[in-house]
Amino acid sequence: MADPSPASFLSGFSSRLRLRPEIAALLAVITVIPACGREPKDGAPAPSPPSATTAAAVVTTPWCGEGWRALDETTCVALPEKLAMPASLVVYAHGMIAPDALPTEEQATLLAASRSLGIAVLFSRGTAGLCTWEPKVVDHFCWPTRQEAVDEAGPGIVAGWVQAQARAEELAGQRFERRYLFGFSNGGYFTAFLSVEGRFPVAGVGVVGAGRTAIDESLSGALHPPFYLAVGDQEAAGTRQDAANLAHVLTLRGWPLKLTVHPGRGHELHEDDLTNAWAAWGR
Repeated sequence: MADPSPASFLSGFSSRLRLRPEIAALLAVITVIPACGREPKDGAPAPSPPSATTAAAVVTTPWCGEGWRALDETTCVALPEKLAMPASLVVYAHGMIAPDALPTEEQATLLAASRSLGIAVLFSRGTAGLCTWEPKVVDHFCWPTRQEAVDEAGPGIVAGWVQAQARAEELAGQRFERRYLFGFSNGGYFTAFLSVEGRFPVAGVGVVGAGRTAIDESLSGALHPPFYLAVGDQEAAGTRQDAANLAHVLTLRGWPLKLTVHPGRGHELHEDDLTNAWAAWGR
């Protein structure tokens, strides 16, 4: 499906769907901007089987901040003192991170949510070379956000998450009965690809500060887990438009959708996003 221009998307939107109030509110704050200012184009799972070997010794790594436990040099897990039942794991895809930076703010937000909600959170690092829209960010840690990149790199990333889940289960001493996928910014675009196309079976999805520029209808998956989608009303107009586009398609397909437009917020992730997603997932 061709990537719609902002003008054509907005003009044809109301004729295709009787707008839900939340989507109408989101569209009301969108301003048309050039495409160059936008993000680049782009059921609960069966529990993971326990590993045949014992869990690797927990290592020390700068990537995993205070309160996190390192599974390896680039993969961390947050384990609350007591897991809410059924025991659940949120697999998180972070925003774009410079090679000399650490995900301190995102990890602090997720750790607070892990402790308050009683959920485990898996935080693995993206890959350098996937931010290809600007030469100055090519060495940043990112997730694929173009269809061809998702097709090429996605299966390996998902396989790594599954392996990390098994190690986290050994560390926790129990299986995670439910798995959820949550992404912010660059990671939110990747999450939207995986969830809409059914590439990573989960019991619920969360996307903040992201959406989809265009969706190939022929690639839609069969599963429709509950979806939490949020943007700030001070976000870049292109990001808000991409969120509206994703919300429109999810609504047409009958996904259970909770759409939130945060007043006064820009490109931000807050603990209440995890709390709201948890409620949207029926927990």
